[in-house]
Amino acid sequence: MKRGHDFGESRVVCNAHWDSDVKMGRVMGKAAVDCLWTNSDFLTDWNGVEKEIQQIFDSNSE
Repeated sequence: MKRGHDFGESRVVCNAHWDSDVKMGRVMGKAAVDCLWTNSDFLTDWNGVEKEIQQIFDSNSE
């Protein structure tokens, strides 16, 4: 999160974007993620990824 925030701030400092562009990008990003957390297809995929990652961790600990 900090790296993303710093990247947005650097866009303003470098005069590549206005501060309002960066702020609204953060608002839109949060809205998109909030929407995903209510989407059943996304949640199914997310749960599958969690299981895959756990299997990788389990196989690497052997």
